[in-house]
Amino acid sequence: MDLNKRGEGFLRSEQETNAVDELLNKHRDLIPRLGENWNQHSLVTLRRQTISRILYLDWLYKKLVGKPGVICEFGVQWGGVLSVLTNLRGIYEPYNHQRKIYGFDTFQGFADVTEEDGAGHKKGDYSTDLGYEAELSEILTNIESSSPLQHIQKTFIVKGDASETVNVWLEENPYVAIGLAIFDMDVYKPTRDVL
Repeated sequence: MDLNKRGEGFLRSEQETNAVDELLNKHRDLIPRLGENWNQHSLVTLRRQTISRILYLDWLYKKLVGKPGVICEFGVQWGGVLSVLTNLRGIYEPYNHQRKIYGFDTFQGFADVTEEDGAGHKKGDYSTDLGYEAELSEILTNIESSSPLQHIQKTFIVKGDASETVNVWLEENPYVAIGLAIFDMDVYKPTRDVL
């Protein structure tokens, strides 16, 4: 069993790596064939880890319903969690235009790594495509467009090193209450700075 391959934060056996690769190929083959209900039918290739994450975010979101505050995600990368949270807001609080969601990320990967991060991390890890934040913003706007009050923007991207941008954001939003903060920056310094 080869445990040198990493994925989803855990070591994978060769068998699991092969199964994931096979599922990815099936997914790529299926998407063009799924027709107008591609989004619903693409669930066929979801893995338990992804479903677990969605269920966890659902559980968290339900605990927030009826309570004040915005949601901040620190460490967005491709925006999967922002997308799920935006959809959950549309399900559980479709008319709550005050439940804003903010995603903080450099979109260029780690700005820096320190010895506190341990081995295996390097500057630039977890970067996205150049300019991806604009594409993500379009995706989130599209998701919001099918919810009530779509003319009010409720999901925002804050680009830059959260160690710096969070202070500017707090100065610009002095009265905001944070109902939920998700820390997914993976490295010590920005996590410490934001906390």
